[in-house]
Amino acid sequence: MGEGRHVWARFETLALIDIWKEKFSLLRSQRRTAHVHEEIRQALAALNIHKSIRQIVVKIDNMTQKVQKNKKRWKKEPDMGLLQTS
Repeated sequence: MGEGRHVWARFETLALIDIWKEKFSLLRSQRRTAHVHEEIRQALAALNIHKSIRQIVVKIDNMTQKVQKNKKRWKKEPDMGLLQTS
């Protein structure tokens, strides 16, 4: 049976994003990325954030999907999400 839903703390997500930015070109340029995901896992572990490779892959996929969904929404409604100041 799978691990089930895993909730990431905000600081964990921010750490993942920072590390992901460093590894992004490797993830996009290579067919096999298991070693890159392992490097991300190790970098997180060095920050005392312990996640499985599966949790990391799912989180990256979910964040990517969310960005794509928001891009489509922003194209339809460019003012959506912008804060108005008085």
